[in-house]
Amino acid sequence: MTAINTGFVKENVHSDMVSQKRIAAYCGIAGIMTLYGSILLAVVLPPSFHWTADAISDLGAVGADHAWIYNGGLILASFFYLVFAYGVFISSIYWMEYIGIVLIAVAYFLAVLAGIFPYPTPLHDPIALIQFFLIPIGLWVYGSGNFFAGHRRLGAVTIGLGVIAAGGVVWLLAVATTDSQAFALPELVVIIPFDTWAVITIWRLYQL
Repeated sequence: MTAINTGFVKENVHSDMVSQKRIAAYCGIAGIMTLYGSILLAVVLPPSFHWTADAISDLGAVGADHAWIYNGGLILASFFYLVFAYGVFISSIYWMEYIGIVLIAVAYFLAVLAGIFPYPTPLHDPIALIQFFLIPIGLWVYGSGNFFAGHRRLGAVTIGLGVIAAGGVVWLLAVATTDSQAFALPELVVIIPFDTWAVITIWRLYQL
């Protein structure tokens, strides 16, 4: 009887873990759709935005037309991403994976704060800067954890995406040394590899 009960408990625990991972995967999809949907909608509505002259955060700047669309979408998407990050955390097996996903979760949380404190409030720029630095670092650490856990191809892809994101950060810093406010394209070079990793991981979570 004890053996049967133990097996039943183990089966239930496994079922709960699968359910949590599936929910996390769905939240990751919701986060991506919400983020890019709000960006696209905010870009379409205010005709003054230019990808080669503005920053993405200008869409949510204080006093900007339809700023609530971008800021609200960013905040909501980031909460979805945080649930997704939890799913990645509970599916991790190597200590570097745990550290990497915690760094990534902090980057997601900082995105919430970036929406709460929009440009040009004093906290916005340092919050955004720390977030952009954490993205490649988190990918590198998590990817290294994948590699040492035996998932070498996944680890190599994740580290490579981190390198691309780091290139975007360097581009951002280069633009910051000039009088230009054309941060949007380098921001995309950071964000798109990050969300490419998210898509890969969402699929992996769903399969686990």
